[in-house]
Amino acid sequence: MIIGLLAVMAFPLYAKVRRDAVKKTMVNDARVVSNAAQQYYLDKGFTYVALGDLVGVSSSNYVKAFSKGNTITTAVLNCDPSFTFGVSNALVATTGAMIFDNEGHLSSDPY
Repeated sequence: MIIGLLAVMAFPLYAKVRRDAVKKTMVNDARVVSNAAQQYYLDKGFTYVALGDLVGVSSSNYVKAFSKGNTITTAVLNCDPSFTFGVSNALVATTGAMIFDNEGHLSSDPY
């Protein structure tokens, strides 16, 4: 009975830790894309880039894949002082917009 009680108490804590870890992977993936967009601008000299040009398995892509379950929904990234990403993860049913400044620092976190 004591083991069952401890298990019941530990499950919500485990779920919160898991949710927080997934949210951190979402922030990290958005930051990686932000940095890849900056590198694309420097390499190509363009002022915008489609997400498909940054992410993929081709050798010309800057990001090969996202963390498990993460999806970035922004289609075009413009070269302005900040990048806004629509990010979602099916594992925790979380969606939100993250805003990064032009140096890749998170300036708006919906979580």
